[in-house]
Amino acid sequence: MAYSDPDVKIKTLLRVAVIAVGCLIAGVSLLVRSYLYSRPTPLESLQKVTGTVKLETGIRRHEEYPVLVIDRERYKYLDWFPNADTLPTTLRSGETISIWTDAKANRWVWQIERNGEQIVPYATVHDAVAANKAWDPVLGVFVFVLGIVGSVRLAYLTKPFWQSTPHKKKKTAGMKSKKRTKSLES
Repeated sequence: MAYSDPDVKIKTLLRVAVIAVGCLIAGVSLLVRSYLYSRPTPLESLQKVTGTVKLETGIRRHEEYPVLVIDRERYKYLDWFPNADTLPTTLRSGETISIWTDAKANRWVWQIERNGEQIVPYATVHDAVAANKAWDPVLGVFVFVLGIVGSVRLAYLTKPFWQSTPHKKKKTAGMKSKKRTKSLES
């Protein structure tokens, strides 16, 4: 679709505008999130919860993950955490365990102990979270660049509406041809 075509469909303009603005907002939010939450939660700031556990299953993006219920509070051990698939066989409902959780933020389980023995050490979950967040800045820049490309495309499509009309050129070519014909006649 050429930029000089004033019959650009409004649906196309709206679609490009929504995609461009959405990508710009998403890119900036990913960059801000990666800056603010780049470091995983330190062990010292986690809350220790001890009690009898009940194992349940949660679903995230069509993937099941273990949910530990202690005193009617649900704590998530997500599917991308280390050994998430073997945790239900390691723990049994009715056992007394201690977990370290970021209860006020994500309600993730960062460490699990049973009878003083670490079932899941903090370091393995910390490394998994750090690796998962490592791609946020790259993804943020990519999505932001897509927003800029969409904005340029929108400017290209709407150019007939905001571009000033070109000035009409004087017709000098016709005068030259008349002079030639007169000189040929003489």
